[in-house]
Amino acid sequence: MRSLPWLAGGLAGLALGGSGPARAADATAPLEVRVRVVENCQVQVIGLTFGELVPGQFRHAQSSLSVKCPAGRAYQITVDAGQHYDGSQRVRRMANATGDFIPYFILKQNTPDSFPDYWGDAGYGGSYTDGQPLSRVGDGTPQQALVFGQIDYRGNAEARFAKGSYSDQVLVTLNY
Repeated sequence: MRSLPWLAGGLAGLALGGSGPARAADATAPLEVRVRVVENCQVQVIGLTFGELVPGQFRHAQSSLSVKCPAGRAYQITVDAGQHYDGSQRVRRMANATGDFIPYFILKQNTPDSFPDYWGDAGYGGSYTDGQPLSRVGDGTPQQALVFGQIDYRGNAEARFAKGSYSDQVLVTLNY
């Protein structure tokens, strides 16, 4: 049990018949105590890995993310342009240690039956406006969304890239 020394001292003084300092009057005022409980949403992301890319081989990748929002709460998931975005080509890029790049796309599926579409942050951050956010409504349970990756072979039909490990980092934002 937590001790309240100021309360114990005051009660001890009363028990001993002691009195506090003389006062001319007492004044009181109410103290209003409030708390506001807000809706809380969470997002969990699993990395998107293309694996090993062999020259001449076309490569796709798939991952997922999970969002949990209260039932009835609308939300949007945005994905920014990443660290190595090429504005002239309007494409995200992975980079290696020597400054070589592999362009790629991140795609989303708006409904289970729809064709994957570019995933971006149009209307929010604005760093990748070729893609729209994914919009859904929470149901109180974790909801899965597929994340698709596709290497961009435009201008490189033979799929030949410099040897090395490539990476990029994009920011996934849950707006609710």
